[in-house]
Amino acid sequence: MLLADMKSTVKSSKKIALSGMLSALNILIMFIGSVFQSMDLTAAAAASLTIAFAMVELGTRYAVSIYAVSSVLTVLLLPYKSPGIIFAVFAGLYPILKAYLQRIPNKWLALIAKLAVFNLFFTAIIAAGMYLFMLDDDFYSFKLVVYLLGNLTFVLFDIALDRLIQLYVVKIKKIFDRTFKLR
Repeated sequence: MLLADMKSTVKSSKKIALSGMLSALNILIMFIGSVFQSMDLTAAAAASLTIAFAMVELGTRYAVSIYAVSSVLTVLLLPYKSPGIIFAVFAGLYPILKAYLQRIPNKWLALIAKLAVFNLFFTAIIAAGMYLFMLDDDFYSFKLVVYLLGNLTFVLFDIALDRLIQLYVVKIKKIFDRTFKLR
């Protein structure tokens, strides 16, 4: 019984350490997006991949923890807040929600639900950027073209995220599981 408890503690410690490394990686990715301001959307999207990875490998509880830590620290520490806002309000949370939205049996209903979630969060991002952080940027405006381009970008992001998760699960997960033995 003692051996089983020790193995459980080691696995839990590995998960916590991996969570810390993923949080640090998120902050680094978004810091790069903050320094090179034209990469703010790209940085937030790239950082969201670590949350998707955490959902696959660690589960919802750890993914939410990584999301929360990364969101708070990036909004507080980044010199240019846009990547942090985008990650905190949408890109970091979406891979967690996606795992549940994918379970909707009807694909069209699932797509409508995803678009509704996106537009809710997109409006929150624009409002936070304009009114809370006083960012003066064309991205932060309530214009139809901004919403149309945002929705198109979201659909492409969702497809890319699906494909990257599938690639990880099919090709890379076995190697990760053999190497790190988290389960």
